[in-house]
Amino acid sequence: MVACGAAAGLAAAYNAPIAGALFAALVLVGNFSMNLFAPLVMASVVATMVSRFWFGIEPWYVLPESIDFNQAARFSQMGWFLILGTLSGVGGAFFLKSIQKVESATEKSTWPSSVKLGLAGLSVGLIALVFPGVWGNGYEVTNQILKAESTETGFSVLVQGSVLKSLDAWKIPLFVLAGLLVAKFVATVVTVGAGTIGGVFTPTLFLGAGLGAAFSQALGLLGFAEETPMVAFALVGMGSVLAATTRSPLLAMILIFEISLKYELMPPLMISCVVATLVSKKFFKASVYSAPLHRRGLVVDQENRRMGSAYDHCIGDVMVGPTSPIKETAALPEISELFLASPRNYLPVLSADNRLVGVISLQDVKAHLNAGDEMRAVIALDLMRPVDTVLTPNRQLMDALPEIMGSEMEMIPVVNSNREMHLVGSVSRSKTLGLMSEAIAKSGLENTI
Repeated sequence: MVACGAAAGLAAAYNAPIAGALFAALVLVGNFSMNLFAPLVMASVVATMVSRFWFGIEPWYVLPESIDFNQAARFSQMGWFLILGTLSGVGGAFFLKSIQKVESATEKSTWPSSVKLGLAGLSVGLIALVFPGVWGNGYEVTNQILKAESTETGFSVLVQGSVLKSLDAWKIPLFVLAGLLVAKFVATVVTVGAGTIGGVFTPTLFLGAGLGAAFSQALGLLGFAEETPMVAFALVGMGSVLAATTRSPLLAMILIFEISLKYELMPPLMISCVVATLVSKKFFKASVYSAPLHRRGLVVDQENRRMGSAYDHCIGDVMVGPTSPIKETAALPEISELFLASPRNYLPVLSADNRLVGVISLQDVKAHLNAGDEMRAVIALDLMRPVDTVLTPNRQLMDALPEIMGSEMEMIPVVNSNREMHLVGSVSRSKTLGLMSEAIAKSGLENTI
């Protein structure tokens, strides 16, 4: 449900149903099992239709209609987008490292949270005196960057309301864009690192647009890429910085395509996103969403360099719905009725906060079936035993095979994480072993041909 909500929210906000489903599948769920991906697609489509046709919500980002992107797709321009992808990768890694440093410093500080948040707000307020565009998540300023070349006000609107708006330096677009880029970078790092409530998805697109536009202006001053519109560099910058921070280049490509609906932009966008992801990972291992888990040792690198690894199954690929659970306070008669109605030899037991805390075996219940009325006081908590085997959806099936084979349970419980232990499904022991047997047999047949 959390993943469906995230997919729906992103799809509705950015008018991007495909990107919404991909974001939830790639970043939150971690696989494309149809049991999980189909609900994400449905949530994204319904949210987009409701927001667009029922509430009449317009897309956040609107491009100038007169811009021609054909020049950006020329082979002679690919080198510039390759450089932009490299800059985005370095910038994305530096952005993630900076947030981590500020978060670590904030956690070590003994100051009250109110003081930390107050200082973060003061910092943003001081920055906003010069660059008011740092307020909010930044989609309005990003829109202004995308349309700056095609409007009469040009780049001056980006420093509108600044206490230093009369400076001659603001007449040079590169100075405006570079200053705004640095200001938003610092403001986002300080506020996120201090623990304020808010995301980094839209600010990341802001930073990408600023970087791409500034890079375009720098090339123009040097006499390069003068025929390629700045908005093309801004859009590719949005995608490449997003790819560098989320480590999901496919998500970034699809999102920018859905925002722009310009197929001509796809070749430079694809190159830049992939390069940005590879460069960023060299300098910072985790993504913006997995970094807190990496610091706590809760996430391992799941990438596999072996050819054909995409065909390997995860637990989520073979997972089905969970066996009907019971509460730890359930009485013996209720437990007996559940076993009579279920073909399972084990039932999962949930705590008051819906955490998996144990299992009850049919053998344990049989010993009390002929007892008198005094056994009605027996509850699940008295009968349950610890869970000997528990799996998570993103775990490789081959890695979990020894535990599956050694389990006494036919339906092995699957939880969202080993830390939260919320029951999300179950895996059939017999069907899983049958699947692995078929895979081994198929592999042996291929090797003999």
